[in-house]
Amino acid sequence: MWILNTDKNIILELEKLTFHPWEVVKGKVKFDFWDEKIKADRIAIQLVKNASSSNINFSQNSISYKKNTKKYHNIVNKTLAWKGEYSKEEFNFSFVLPSNILPQSLDIEWLLAKFNVPKNFANVLVTLFNFLGNKSKIIYDFKIVARIDIPWWIDITESVNINIENK
Repeated sequence: MWILNTDKNIILELEKLTFHPWEVVKGKVKFDFWDEKIKADRIAIQLVKNASSSNINFSQNSISYKKNTKKYHNIVNKTLAWKGEYSKEEFNFSFVLPSNILPQSLDIEWLLAKFNVPKNFANVLVTLFNFLGNKSKIIYDFKIVARIDIPWWIDITESVNINIENK
């Protein structure tokens, strides 16, 4: 069991840190504000996908490298509780990872079936796309975020980075 505990009085527990598409993510969000009651509009769990890209450009006289800024995408946004007053709470959560969460690679069998091309030509295309793909690379990071939405105040959040791999 993976547990992340910070000074924010919120604990995010996950059963594991490595997943595959279509797999169920299970965990708990716990918080304890001692004797104090916190008014929250919403308590939620999110799966966030971060994408950053890097490009390498070749010319006759130089090689240049450029790293682009990250783009954030909420893949899952699940409400655990709505408006209320909370002090010491525990919420279980689970959700299924989408099947298309990872980028699809170019596959020889797919080319053969989809376009009915000769196998030698499909091999050349895959080799060419793989070579070109090395010049521009997108890196994906995933994290689970627990969020307590406090009205007119800064939200309390905690996050855990996870790995998502193809089977």
